[in-house]
Amino acid sequence: MTFYTDGPLMEAETRGIDELPLSTGRYISESFQRGLEETPSAQTLRALEVMGAKGQPEDADITDPMSGAVIGRLPARKVEKIPADEARTRIKEANLERQINLGNRTEIEAPALDVMMNHARDRAHREAQLARGPSGILPGVAATGASFFAGALDPLSVAAFSMPLVGEAGEA
Repeated sequence: MTFYTDGPLMEAETRGIDELPLSTGRYISESFQRGLEETPSAQTLRALEVMGAKGQPEDADITDPMSGAVIGRLPARKVEKIPADEARTRIKEANLERQINLGNRTEIEAPALDVMMNHARDRAHREAQLARGPSGILPGVAATGASFFAGALDPLSVAAFSMPLVGEAGEA
């Protein structure tokens, strides 16, 4: 596999692939991905994924939105809960204590913890990638622009940004 760099890397034989400097293009790409990850839509989807992993403690009715009549039932879906101390131990073993804070919970659903740990691993990996990126004004400006552009693509951000314009347009 060929590695393209800005020049010869004499230490490449003694360092792993995750320790080599990031190219400017890859740095901008990672900045764009981080920008997408921080959008309201992405945060909402992650929160919904954690909520879905928590299960459903009791049966729920499915109602028709128009008439309000019950048209079906969702059966309860129990999930395994683990003590918070065990969860904190798992988080510490995975070296994710900076990314996940359980607060003062006494227990947590195991699937929800797994989802939270996967999201934290992804964030930690992206931050590690960005830390290896090039320094300088041009890469910094390009990365900031990529992150801003990612946020501008988010429909919830666009909707929130355009709300005052709707009100002002109505007054004109």
